[in-house]
Amino acid sequence: MSAGMDFVFAGQTVEYWSWEDALDYAFESVVQTAFKGEEHTSEPRTFREAMQHPEEERQQWLKAAQDEIQSLVENGTFELVECPPGRKAIGSRWVFKVKHNADGSIECYKGRLV
Repeated sequence: MSAGMDFVFAGQTVEYWSWEDALDYAFESVVQTAFKGEEHTSEPRTFREAMQHPEEERQQWLKAAQDEIQSLVENGTFELVECPPGRKAIGSRWVFKVKHNADGSIECYKGRLV
């Protein structure tokens, strides 16, 4: 077994970074990742909040909500009926997220009704 390991690792050297270089690299990566998300100010917590964003972003959130509703209708997820007497309908809320590509650019705006 050890002869096989010698063969695999023969002539190879491993170069490790200093602590300072490793921390610099890690900090730089964190900073770059943080600044990639600055293309939008925040993800809205409600539909009303989504509609208060700047026009271009508002249109993206509206399209995301419309796509979600269309998907629910096409999949037969719910059936619209009257509530029985003495009963209340369950509540729902919107969850909005911005999906990013690997390079940090915006892939799409997503809206989910939960």
